[in-house]
Parts: sequence; C-alpha cells; structure tokens
Amino acid sequence: MIKINLLPYRAERKKQQITDHIIVVCLSFIPIIIGIIISFSIISLKISSTTGEITKTVEDIKRQQTTVEKIKSFKDTKDALLKKLDIIKTLQKNKSGPVHIMDQLSVNLPGKLWLTTLKQSGMELKIEGTALDNQTISKYMTNLEKSLYFKSVDLEKINTEEKQGSRGLGFKNFALKCIITYIGK
Repeated sequence: MIKINLLPYRAERKKQQITDHIIVVCLSFIPIIIGIIISFSIISLKISSTTGEITKTVEDIKRQQTTVEKIKSFKDTKDALLKKLDIIKTLQKNKSGPVHIMDQLSVNLPGKLWLTTLKQSGMELKIEGTALDNQTISKYMTNLEKSLYFKSVDLEKINTEEKQGSRGLGFKNFALKCIITYIGK
C-alpha cells in the first residue's frame, strides 16, 4: 500500500534548516564578541597602567624640577665666585706691576735724560722727557727693551729746543710709546 504524507514536511524542514543556520551564525559570533571583550579589557588595563606611569613620571619631574633649580642656583653662585676669584688673582698679580714699572723706568734711566710725563692707558705707556742728545734717548730705549716689563718701545717724536743757557745747549724733547707687562715674561 502506498502511503501519502499530507503534512507539509518541506516547510517544516526549511524552518528547521533556517533555525540551524541562525544558531550556527549566533554561535560563530560568540567567540568574536568574547575576543572583543577580552581585547577591550586588556587595552583598558594597559591604558590605566600607562596613565598611572605618566602620573608618577609627572610627579617625579615636579620633584626633580626643584632639585634642578637648586643646582642652577648653585652653578650661578659658583660662576660668580669663580669670576670674583679670577678678579682677585688678577689684582694680586697686578698689584706689584706698577712698582716694577716705575723701578725699571728709573733704573734704566741714563744720565743726561729727564722724564717729564708718564701716561698709562690700559697696557700702553706714553713717556715724555728731555735729553741732551739723541744717543741718550736711543740708549734709554735700548735699556727699556732689555727689561722684561717693556715690549715694543717706539719713538713717537723728537724735537730740538733752541739753545738756552750760558753754554748754549739745545735740549731734545722726545715722546716714547711702549707696551708694558706686569708679569715680567
């Protein structure tokens, strides 16, 4: 005998297949959703730990900033003291210099020569004087050049005065320019 099924089995089967497909699709989304949730929680943990590190670093920088400012003030104080020490050393080195210069000017002074003016501008010294003859001026220049305290002694001018006195001697007025050093080489 032939059996005929009058129930719509195909529609029932289609519904079952659709339901199976929906379940499979939903089940495939579950690992993706779990992965997204895990990734989000890991990223948020990293963000919070990095934020904590940044906050800690900013606090360390603020604490170190006061130390840096103290160090800068110490360096400024040190530089000021070093400048003062350099000035003191220079003054100590130069305090005996003018005495030596005056000594050398008088020791090297030959007879028949008189100094009338000394002018110092920095380390340049202008000497003016009177002598009886040119050889005496030349000898004085040579003596000064031999001294350790004088460098580049140059004759700027020489003039002859008219004859004066009972003997009729003509005086030579001269001007020298030289560079002085206080350390004597």
